Amino acid sequence: MLFYFGLFGVLGFFIFGPLGELYGLALAASLIILTLLLGDRLYLVAIGAKEVDPRAHDIYFKLQNMSCIKSLSEVRLYRSHLIPVNTYCLDPIFNKPCIILSDQFLESNDEELWDICLIYSLTFLEKGFGKFSNIITFLTSVLLAPTFALNRIGLQKLSVLVYFVFLPMVFLKDYICEASLRESFKELEGERSLRVTYYLERFRPVPKTIINSVANDLSMFKKRDSGLWPSLLGSYANIFNNYVKWHERKN
Repeated sequence: MLFYFGLFGVLGFFIFGPLGELYGLALAASLIILTLLLGDRLYLVAIGAKEVDPRAHDIYFKLQNMSCIKSLSEVRLYRSHLIPVNTYCLDPIFNKPCIILSDQFLESNDEELWDICLIYSLTFLEKGFGKFSNIITFLTSVLLAPTFALNRIGLQKLSVLVYFVFLPMVFLKDYICEASLRESFKELEGERSLRVTYYLERFRPVPKTIINSVANDLSMFKKRDSGLWPSLLGSYANIFNNYVKWHERKN
């Protein structure tokens, strides 16, 4: 937040003069308030999200049962065909939390896949780490919107320059999002997420757009660019450590 106010204050000062700093601070405060109130709603509209019909999909009843077990209030379930294949969580401050599934996930009819996605998503919402990371994600996306627009019209060099100005905010956003997922899932078995990792490897990388950039920060499962080998190594290490602990207790 301090970076946001400071950045807009400095830009306002250089553009409008001494009084421009106040204009910049007012603009920053307005953007933060709008993001808190409408950020999640606007993103759902941008990706063409539609609420899943409980009469048409069994996954809706799975969500209800798991939500009750975790003592969560109403969690809405949406689907979208405009976002990369994954599971996404929105945990706004003033609206109800929701889980977004890509159409491929929903139409796979793989109940094991559904269970893993819901367990990870509801655990993330239960811990409450997503509220702050969602805010940072949307605020950063507002700052980076000009870079995607410049790329679209062919001004790649200017886009890189603008991106460089906002690089500290990008680093902060990446750190917060990664830390939120790590803290939420540290009590879950990592081997279960391998099932989703295998599934995600079937799909090709998506083009870099502002919608896909925000989706990457909201996703529950990160697709590894280097393939499955790091996942397999991590899985083997966990199994080996568990075996050593069990063997020590036995002795």
